[in-house]
Amino acid sequence: MKQYKSDSVRVQDIIWFGLERLSISKQDIAAKTHLPASILLSHQAATVEQYFSIWEVLPDLANDISIGVKFSQKLETAQLPPSYYNAYLAKNYRDAIYRVARFKRLCAPEAMLIRDGTDITSITIEWLNTDKSIPDALVDATFGSLLELGIKGTKTNIRAESLELTRDKPETSYLEEYFGCDIRYGSQKNSITFRNSNLDLEFETYNRELSNMILPQLENELKAERNKGSFSGQVKWVIERNLSAGSPTVNFIAKELGVSTRTLQRRITEEGKTYKDLLLQVRRQTAKSYLLDTEMSLYEIAVLLGYEDQNSFYRAFKLWEGETPSNWRMSNHSQSGSLH
Repeated sequence: MKQYKSDSVRVQDIIWFGLERLSISKQDIAAKTHLPASILLSHQAATVEQYFSIWEVLPDLANDISIGVKFSQKLETAQLPPSYYNAYLAKNYRDAIYRVARFKRLCAPEAMLIRDGTDITSITIEWLNTDKSIPDALVDATFGSLLELGIKGTKTNIRAESLELTRDKPETSYLEEYFGCDIRYGSQKNSITFRNSNLDLEFETYNRELSNMILPQLENELKAERNKGSFSGQVKWVIERNLSAGSPTVNFIAKELGVSTRTLQRRITEEGKTYKDLLLQVRRQTAKSYLLDTEMSLYEIAVLLGYEDQNSFYRAFKLWEGETPSNWRMSNHSQSGSLH
């Protein structure tokens, strides 16, 4: 099993929108999977196993083995998250696929392995941090979304060159009909292949200006993801996301990361930290960022840092920096201004 720094999956709203268009509700999924409401409401990331469980029950809920393909066909471009929408702004099909592969890691521990050949290019998908097989419906939806990307972007009826799937051959030929190619079942991998002549087709949805606006933001997010390499870094990132809701407890953070409280504390200790240390570090760093980069009042900052009142924040900051938040803001604004 390959390892990845996090096994959390952001269940994007586009998933729920697409399923609703196929007459599958969150209530239906909840009844079959028993997932926490926080995941179904997109308030909390899912583990890979939890995310897989959604796709595992879909064929039965829809009474349709081809639900993954139909899901990909129902996707509305305007509702796509930036990490996928940016692919439609690419200059050609090849660039679009590389964009999808690059930014997938922002949503899930999924890898797209692209191998360029003389005449064809193959794309293999793998999910990390799990020994479970990828649900068939999810494989169909993933490859279907790549095909739909090419069809909608080039306004051409593109078809795949070949398809390799780990599953046994189904009773119906829905995959052959949709992808328009021969399929090898019982393979060692899930892989789709396109002719390079198709990948070189230009996108009619190409938009350089909008692409130049979105890509830097995605690159910054990607950089932040890479910086979460240590477990302590992951804990700090989750703490920062939940500060405004109050002082997040170690139990809450452990649940967000999909580990037990004991495991979280052990792994932090192995890195020479304590949970209290990490919480204080995040508050201190975030407080200084707010004071330096925004005009928010001390009360607003205190609330966003999860303090019960402004005085609690005032006392904590003075303990950290040896001066009041107002004086620190004034002196550091002056210093930063003198550098320009």
